Order: sequence, then C-alpha cells, then structure tokens
Amino acid sequence: MTAPETLKSTEIAVQISGIEPVFAKKSRIGMTAMGIRRQEGASAVGIIIPVAEKHLPKFDRREQGYSRIQINLDDVDLVPFLDYDESHKIFVDAKNNNDHESVRIWAYLPQRIDPPTSDHPIVQSYVDTILRGCIDVGGERFAREFIQSTKGWNPEDLLEDSSEEETFERKSCSDSMYSSTESVWVDDRHDPIYIRGDPSHSKKNASRFDRLLRTCTPDTFEERIPLETTE
Repeated sequence: MTAPETLKSTEIAVQISGIEPVFAKKSRIGMTAMGIRRQEGASAVGIIIPVAEKHLPKFDRREQGYSRIQINLDDVDLVPFLDYDESHKIFVDAKNNNDHESVRIWAYLPQRIDPPTSDHPIVQSYVDTILRGCIDVGGERFAREFIQSTKGWNPEDLLEDSSEEETFERKSCSDSMYSSTESVWVDDRHDPIYIRGDPSHSKKNASRFDRLLRTCTPDTFEERIPLETTE
C-alpha cells in the first residue's frame, strides 16, 4: 500500500475480493513460492504493508518473476472478525472517503503459473513462516482462512481452474511436470530449505501448525513426506 505519512503505520490485515493465493512460483532454491492470481468470485485474507511510493522500484527489482498490479480499493475490506485501532486509520479513512488517489493497493502476480512439483515442492519451513505471520496478525482463524483460500496444495487445482484475465503465461495440463504419484509437499523442518525461516520457532510450534493444516487441507497434508537429506 502506498500512501502519504505511512512510516508510523503498521501492517493491516484485509480481505480482498477477486484474487486467490496460489503456490505457483518456482524458486531458484528448489521450492515453489506463493503468489496470487485474479479469480472471479474468489476472496482471500492477506496483509497490506504501508510503503513510500519512492520505494516501489526497489520492490519491483526484488520481486523478479512477478508483475506489480494495482488492486481496486473497492475490492479491499477490513477482516470482519478482527478488531482495528488508530494504527489503521490511513486505510480506514481512505476506504470511508472513497479516496483512490491518496491510498493505492499493489500486489505482485507471478508472470506464469507453475504448480508445485516433486523437484520444486511446497516446503514446510516456508509454510510455517506464512502461518506464523497469519497468527501474529489475526490468530488461528485468520490462518485457517488463508489455508482454505489457497490453491496449489494439490497441483491439479491450478491446472483445472482458469483465470478470467489470462495475461500471464500458463503451463498446460499436458505439459505439467508432476506426477500424481509423487508428493509435492515436504517436511523440511529438520533441514530448512527456506532461508528466511526460523527453525526453532517452526519446531516449537510444529504441532500447532500441523493441526491447522490437517484440519483445513486433510487430503494433501496426509501426502506430505519428510525431506530426504544426503550426508
């Protein structure tokens, strides 16, 4: 979110219409990262972070493989089950005043949709980092909303759905590089692949995170396998 005088503001939990989170961006470190895609009828929770507009080019350089798009302020709402305080005033005022100029919401979409594969799986150290952020901002209910709205836990979810706005390259089902007999989700807590993760926090909260995942995505969670390491 770009807006004037935002340096003292905090992250804001929101609900966005018309987009859904997806596991769809292959990383150079051998995992599949998150992104979002436009999807009519979809809705997802997320977090917007205030930044100065002058810093956007820095984010654009960092988010290689993604394209920045603007999200209509009308499609962004506060999360109904959360409480808000004065630190969220900039966004709330813009929303109430229909101010589309002072506050603008940006998001990064993957330039192609690549479902997770056994070569580039979903890694638990990355999932734990996301769930930690969800719980810190909105508790377990927010985390459950995120898990349930996310596509790509099962790669077939991304291959059978089609986005209305097909401006990004998409891998076809016949060209997909995964086998339904191979797991695309690995538990790497003992040897984290995601370098920004917190191994001690993941291990301490493993049972809590696993309970949420098992409840919200039971079929694919049961297919998660331990990461095989070589000595």
